[in-house]
Amino acid sequence: MIVDKGADVKFAAQKAAFAGFFNSGQTCIRPDYVLIDNALANQFCEELQKALDANYGDGKTDLMGKVINDFHSERLCKLL
Repeated sequence: MIVDKGADVKFAAQKAAFAGFFNSGQTCIRPDYVLIDNALANQFCEELQKALDANYGDGKTDLMGKVINDFHSERLCKLL
């Protein structure tokens, strides 16, 4: 994802939050990293945190993907 000086930082952060966390990030539109103008980096991080809190904070875990059974949960723990 590229965010340059002309970007709407709030909009970019909202889209990054959606694309990065929709379906637990298991989509082809998920950005792996953000290239951003240094002058916008702090504002982008603040807006990204707001977008994540709005969409996934306060117990909104029903919007997040789930590990479907114990086998896959244990497999993922071993990977970590």
